[in-house]
Amino acid sequence: MNPKTLGYTTMIVSATLMGCVGLFSRNINTSGDVIAFTRMIVGAVCIFAIMIYQGKAQQLKSIKLTPAVITSGVCLGLCCCL
Repeated sequence: MNPKTLGYTTMIVSATLMGCVGLFSRNINTSGDVIAFTRMIVGAVCIFAIMIYQGKAQQLKSIKLTPAVITSGVCLGLCCCL
């Protein structure tokens, strides 16, 4: 598949699913934290699946994780809980 076509298709599917979150969240009995956590996990799994499909999973080993990067990720993750 053409990378441009894959990108546009991924954006359309992602926007559609993100738009439907309100519909799903109104029909289930769970807290907003669980919904936000599930959205992030599904997004991460999809990104990893695309990277593996494209053969770019080896790029994850070259990412430098500093304490500042980890702290900012934790702060962004906790942002929805406050």
